[in-house]
Amino acid sequence: MSDYNVIAGLKIKYLSSDPSNPENGQVWYNSTTSKLRVAGILGTGAWSSGGNLNTGRVGNAGFGTQTAAVSAGGYSGTSSVEEYNGSSWTDVTSLPSGIDSAGSCGTQTQGLIFGGQTPGGPNVNTTLKYDGTNWTSVGTLNTTRRDLIGAGTQTSALAALGAIDPPFTTATEEYNGSSWTSVNSANGPARRSAAGGGTQTSALAFGGYGPTYTAATESYNGTNWTNVTSLPSARGVLGGGGTSNSDALAYGGYTGSYLATTNSWDGSSWAAESNLAVARGTKFGLPSAPTGAQLYAGGNPNPAGYAATEEFTVPVGTANITSS
Repeated sequence: MSDYNVIAGLKIKYLSSDPSNPENGQVWYNSTTSKLRVAGILGTGAWSSGGNLNTGRVGNAGFGTQTAAVSAGGYSGTSSVEEYNGSSWTDVTSLPSGIDSAGSCGTQTQGLIFGGQTPGGPNVNTTLKYDGTNWTSVGTLNTTRRDLIGAGTQTSALAALGAIDPPFTTATEEYNGSSWTSVNSANGPARRSAAGGGTQTSALAFGGYGPTYTAATESYNGTNWTNVTSLPSARGVLGGGGTSNSDALAYGGYTGSYLATTNSWDGSSWAAESNLAVARGTKFGLPSAPTGAQLYAGGNPNPAGYAATEEFTVPVGTANITSS
């Protein structure tokens, strides 16, 4: 085997040293060592403690990344919003009114929340966008509901499942930045309190309750939902997120007791990961962030909602790319 040191026809970034925090799959040429390098996952992921929320909460919507996240609303009628910078939370502009159990997606400066419920009900169909400073109303869901999943971006979002009081729904809608369009429904079971993530054309929904806890997992390709391998065990009120229908993380939840269980999805099967330090359930997650950079904040069974935040990371190492 010999190391590549000449790459023809490819544009590879030249660096004098390896990057300190490379992303999985990142490739570069180290001009000091004259080696072509690639970053790859080493082993399984683990949870570590992050900075606590300023206000403990349950039913809070989450979006963004592990180092630039947003927690919005929650039970007890809170309208408060906090931003996370990778180490601590800061209170920022509140929602126009109290809301919990909303769907969400996007980034810290281009976020979206939709649906949910006002304090004690009723459910709402409101859609609000966040620009990093202010919240603006930008349309309404066709199916009014709470405890739904979200995926995608501020201008290309997906909403699915949820509770419409008292029944549950499989309804799915796509958002184009100004309006929602109803598309093919999920296969079921109809349920609320599932988790999910991905994009508008490549999403995953897993777990939930309706009217029993389920392990069902469904994959969305931009047109249809397909039932795929179920979670190892049934649970609802769980967190989750991921970048596509082949990259997801499920964590926490409830099925008669609160759980610390964590599982990763690779497009065909679920694998066990390290447990959360605090067993709990809340719908908070980062629906558009990578599996190896998720965040869990808030949750039951603390009646006031936990303030604890945990960060899930997967170690990434580097190796030379060689040829025979």
